[in-house]
Amino acid sequence: MKRRIFSLFLTLCLLLAALPLPAAFAQETASQTVRTALSQKAQRMLGLVNNERKKAGVPALTANNSALQRAADIRAKEIEALFSHTRPSGESCFTVFNEVALFPLAAGENIAYNYGYPDTVAITIEGWMNSPGHRANILDPDFQQIGIGLYENSGHYYWVQLFYTGENPDAPKPYPPTPFVDIGKHWGRDAICWAWEQGLFSGTTEDRFSPNKKLERGMLSQVLYRMAGEPLSFGASPFSDVSSKAYYYDAVRWAFENGIVDGVGNDRFNPKGPITREQLAVMLHRYAGLPEAADPEAFASFSDGGQVSGWARSAINWAVEEGILNGKSGNRLDPKGNATRAEAATMLQRFAG
Repeated sequence: MKRRIFSLFLTLCLLLAALPLPAAFAQETASQTVRTALSQKAQRMLGLVNNERKKAGVPALTANNSALQRAADIRAKEIEALFSHTRPSGESCFTVFNEVALFPLAAGENIAYNYGYPDTVAITIEGWMNSPGHRANILDPDFQQIGIGLYENSGHYYWVQLFYTGENPDAPKPYPPTPFVDIGKHWGRDAICWAWEQGLFSGTTEDRFSPNKKLERGMLSQVLYRMAGEPLSFGASPFSDVSSKAYYYDAVRWAFENGIVDGVGNDRFNPKGPITREQLAVMLHRYAGLPEAADPEAFASFSDGGQVSGWARSAINWAVEEGILNGKSGNRLDPKGNATRAEAATMLQRFAG
């Protein structure tokens, strides 16, 4: 009986699999395939455009403005009806910005049409770069964003590039009072704000803090140097790999003079090397004047406390006891894990009280 039921079930499944897909479903699947192919072509075009800008020494264009993309898609369909910078309604092409609630400070448009070429992307960018007006738009340093519209009908490709400078509704917003757009949802945002307001940390770019980036040895020396008020240092750096032109040169020199940092051997400091969590605790401990912890086994309560290096135990005990260094999930101290910029900001805030 069981075999027969299974056989009937298998037969039914095979019959269902052989049935044609509903027309609407098949049509939607085909449409999605076309949209994906067009999107891939547009992405490739973006890469080629930014490659040309890079060669010209011009900043790359961003393509993360959904409203601008909608405007480009509108124009790509319109130029099938009227291949012109004038819209089928008789209005300027730039009136499309009104439809998507964008208000450009600077704007430009490139259009193209081709049919029968094996590579529509290559032939289009080649044509634009060989046309003075189109090339000028692509390389214009005043433009910051781009929307690339591509419409296809029976093998005919209609291309539109909309260049735009202005507000981007989709752009991440800075987390006040900082200028950083990448910390709003980060667990360490309050400590990062404090560290930025205290002048201890700068961003990795104008608007990004990079909270999960590994903390570097030269970077931490600079942070502690700022915390100390950037005192004068008269000694020469003993490290062959710390250039006098490096932003952390004075900081490393000061930190070495005051016994806060050591080298890594062979007259090297390795300023770009990462800092582990236990190394960070040691440097803070030295900065604080090597205070003694009341509990010499404070780290032992952590599941990986046995991994703390012997030379770091006094510092780890002190940092744990003072609440400067906390554990991670699973009651782990992670002493040999690389410290991040966010973790350093958090530990510094706790240290400062």
